[in-house]
Amino acid sequence: SASTRRITVQINGKKRALLETIDTLTEEDAVEKAQALPAIAKWLGGNQISRVIYVPDKLINLVTLDKPVFSQAKMSLK
Repeated sequence: SASTRRITVQINGKKRALLETIDTLTEEDAVEKAQALPAIAKWLGGNQISRVIYVPDKLINLVTLDKPVFSQAKMSLK
């Protein structure tokens, strides 16, 4: 059955976003969709991903070489 799945997306072990999908994703598709999420792109900040930990339909952990640098300048004021 086509039920919505919520996959936790982490960067260096810290939860940063949820990826909602109907389909079961391959690791490559899941990582691609996770990187396209605005919250994840912000936290990655151009850092290179050194390792991916993927638990199908549950978790994606993107491990980076450098710790993400979150700059106040990147935040948009509303």
